This record gives sequence, C-alpha cells and structure tokens, in this order.
Amino acid sequence: MVLSLLAAKEIIESLTLDCPVNQPPVSREWLTGLGSLTLEAQYLSNHNREQPMPCLRVECQFPGAGSLELKGGDAEATAHRPNSGHLSVELFDAQPDKTYALEVRFQNFETRPLMFAIRPIGTGQDSN
Repeated sequence: MVLSLLAAKEIIESLTLDCPVNQPPVSREWLTGLGSLTLEAQYLSNHNREQPMPCLRVECQFPGAGSLELKGGDAEATAHRPNSGHLSVELFDAQPDKTYALEVRFQNFETRPLMFAIRPIGTGQDSN
C-alpha cells in the first residue's frame, strides 16, 4: 500500500508544473498513443511597463491534431490545430500560488484528455 501511495504521489507531481516567476520554462514530456507530447509552462512578469502584467504561457508540441485549454478563474485560453505541430496559449494577469487547469485533447483519438495543474509561483517562494 505504501508503494501505491508513493507511486500516486509521483504521478500527481508529474502532472503539476510549478512555474517560478521570470525563470526558464518548466518542461514535461509524455509518450502518448500518437507519439511524444512536449509541454512547457512559464510565468512571466513584464517589468518594462508601468504596471507589470503577469502572464502564464503554455507551449505544446503535439504529435497529431489536438487542442489546449488553459483555465483559471474567469479567464480561459484555447488553441486548436488540425495536424501535428506547435500550439500555445496565454493567460494574462495570472496570480501567483493560484492553480490553473490545462486540458490537452487529441482529435480523432479515443482517449480521455490529459489534465495538468499549472501553478505560477511569485518571488520569494520555493518551487517545490
């Protein structure tokens, strides 16, 4: 039972991406029935403006047709593509330490969507 709990913990951790502000993207790679899916998430704060506009950006390299949907609060961003290739979505005014849901769907492939939790982390916080 302990081994099952440890395995479940590792799976949950691999599905959660903690993104410290203004750091390089956090990456995950998943092998799916269609091929390799590469996912990168990054939390940015634009300091070149009078008012910083935090942005949560997710980029994905799809092995086939599919879509991304990033949700949090009242905001939602979606992107679709009819074949393999690159997709990205952005949510502006993303808040630190709030969890955003990312749904990755594959078109014409009988499987449930992959669900990820994306958590931006503000300054002075640990990314663990």
